[in-house]
Amino acid sequence: MADNAPTGWPEVYSKTMWEIEDALLAGRIWDVRAEISKCLVELQALPGMHTEERQAIADALRCLQSLERDDQQHKAAEIGKAAWEKLSSISPRFAAQASNRH
Repeated sequence: MADNAPTGWPEVYSKTMWEIEDALLAGRIWDVRAEISKCLVELQALPGMHTEERQAIADALRCLQSLERDDQQHKAAEIGKAAWEKLSSISPRFAAQASNRH
């Protein structure tokens, strides 16, 4: 791991939450899930309940799910808009409808 690379799931999670590059977001989410999985395996081997960390992990997973849903909806909207613009550009009938929508 590089010197400046995040270590542990909290650091990877934090970096993911601040990710603004759509192209990198899915990969970051994958990285967080991998780090969380490693942490859960380690926690199983340690005595004690580790309630606070397990709660933090559960909260992080819920946030990641929300982030994934938002990302998918955003991408679907972009795909739909691009398809409509392409259709509008090849058909005058659709172009007129598109100008009425804006």
